[in-house]
Amino acid sequence: METHNLETKLSGSKDEVMRLQEEVERVYAALEKAQKSQRDAEQYKDEFDQLKTRYDQSLSDATQRGEELKSIRSENTKLKKDFEAAQATIQRLQGELLTKQEEVDRIAALREELATTKNNRDRLQEALKVRDEDVAWLRSHVAQLTQQLALPPSQEEARAKSWWQFWR
Repeated sequence: METHNLETKLSGSKDEVMRLQEEVERVYAALEKAQKSQRDAEQYKDEFDQLKTRYDQSLSDATQRGEELKSIRSENTKLKKDFEAAQATIQRLQGELLTKQEEVDRIAALREELATTKNNRDRLQEALKVRDEDVAWLRSHVAQLTQQLALPPSQEEARAKSWWQFWR
């Protein structure tokens, strides 16, 4: 009976050893699973750190591009204002150019009129010169005729006018 008891105890011990062995295998499996999970967690942590670094870099790049965009927009606004001012200046200068062109056209018309007037003046001066020459010729002839028709002055009149030298 003792053997039987011992066999029963042995059988119970075998069962307990089997149960403990299964428990140990389960613990080892859980430990391996935990180790794998830890390795996965470390891998995920590394991937997370890499992603965080990339995110931080992307955020930094985005911030820098945002600042650049802000600067470009500011410059664009300034350039638009400069462009509008330039357009206003161009329009003003075009208006002034039209005014100056009208003045130039008016001056050209005045020059043509002046040239015509000068030609008319020159013809009138030539006509006056011819007329003056005709008048001078007529005066000289009238003077000659008057001298030929004139009676000699009296001696008193000749002395008073100093003509006596011509009659000696």
